[in-house]
Amino acid sequence: MHRSKLEVVVKILEYVAKRDKTSKTHILYYANLNTTSLEGILGWMTNRNLLISFKEGRRIYYSITPQGLQYPDKLRDIFRMMSSNSDQFQDNYSILESSLRNELGVHNCRIVNKSIKGHSGLEYSHQVFESPLYKYLFLLIEDSKNLSLYSIRNIGYSIITAKDTGLPLLIALEDKKLVERVTSLINTDNGVLEVKIIVLRNVGFI
Repeated sequence: MHRSKLEVVVKILEYVAKRDKTSKTHILYYANLNTTSLEGILGWMTNRNLLISFKEGRRIYYSITPQGLQYPDKLRDIFRMMSSNSDQFQDNYSILESSLRNELGVHNCRIVNKSIKGHSGLEYSHQVFESPLYKYLFLLIEDSKNLSLYSIRNIGYSIITAKDTGLPLLIALEDKKLVERVTSLINTDNGVLEVKIIVLRNVGFI
């Protein structure tokens, strides 16, 4: 059975979290990976402060960080959101696509769920907005007045995906009052090539 790279990341984090320190060899056998794949994944995880590595004698060990402890739950929330209510999402997509056509001035567009491979080798599950003129990672924020923790997590996941894949990010808001808050969460100097924020007018979802 094919496993996405993010599933492997979660599996490694949960394994390391149960121990004070874990050797690379133990992680290799537990995750059932070859050495090259493991090196890439561990490098990705340490660069994002999910794990820390240190040397004792001739061996390299890994321990989990506070951020790494939270990461599996955040990913599960996102996966649940993307896999639930598919029929309702499909109806909402038609409304959403019509609004995006008006806002962006395009005649044909669609929103699809895709598995996208990043430069690190990790695979990301994300919505993508496609038209003859544009291709964006797409995130819809339906909150009003205040951003929920759930939306903040989704923004963080989208930024990680954009950094690693090099794709621009399109964020659609229903409430224009959230533009400043969302903008403050995004640092366009830190690896995201392009972020576009639009406010959808007269759009409501079930």
